Amino acid sequence: MENCPVTLQVQYPQLSLTGYRELAAHVQQVPGVGARLLPPSTEAFAYEASQVGALELTVNNPQAGDRLAQILSHYGPWEQI
Repeated sequence: MENCPVTLQVQYPQLSLTGYRELAAHVQQVPGVGARLLPPSTEAFAYEASQVGALELTVNNPQAGDRLAQILSHYGPWEQI
């Protein structure tokens, strides 16, 4: 049976652009995981809000789930959207 890639989007509204970039680089070190930063849903700029809308993760490796969860929890409380 062939595994299809799973795509999910997670967000942590208080995380900075730098934090999102670091996280994206970190999760892409896990075999079979890709990451892409998504723009914010609003164009209004606010200093206290993140400049990133969400992180889109593509998981091609079923064994990557536990490691991915560990990495995400290291960076903060995430919500799936």
